[in-house]
Amino acid sequence: MGAILAATKALNYDIWETETEVNGLAGAVEATNMILDRGRDEGYSYVWIVEADVIVPKDALQTLLSDGADVAFGYYSYHLDRDNPSIMEAYENLMIAGRFIDPTNKMDPYHALNFYRWEVEDHVMEGWVFAGIGCCLLNERILDSDLRFVYIPSKVGHDLAFYHEAQRRGLRVVLDGRVLCEHLGD
Repeated sequence: MGAILAATKALNYDIWETETEVNGLAGAVEATNMILDRGRDEGYSYVWIVEADVIVPKDALQTLLSDGADVAFGYYSYHLDRDNPSIMEAYENLMIAGRFIDPTNKMDPYHALNFYRWEVEDHVMEGWVFAGIGCCLLNERILDSDLRFVYIPSKVGHDLAFYHEAQRRGLRVVLDGRVLCEHLGD
């Protein structure tokens, strides 16, 4: 898992890298929760998650902090297959970001609709939104709570489940369209 930045109120920071005995996505979820627990235990005000395959704009942290949200995230496109032009055309503007369609639906609360780049760009959006975890700022209300990422691949991605639960609990979650990140290919 890539480095995760944790910032104090004075914007001093430490960079933490965490490894687990578990591989794959389950290991990434476990490592992320270990980082959140460490942030809580060491009294940090924020944890900023930046995945290893995501490049953030230089003002990303300041922009996400300015949102004043419990959870604020940037957005990026799906991995693109540059060797397949038809796939590139179809997905280059489809973002790993969107809105839950019916978050109170007991049968499928995670049903969601992804945004296109032009729907997000330069907008700060709230209200049952989601994005990938690749550029995500979590504040002390999250760190001090029992809210953590869960690995339930048969049902939903760990990021969607986390954002859904945060919003269900009444926490302020923001998708910041001013933070467009680059998502490196495989």
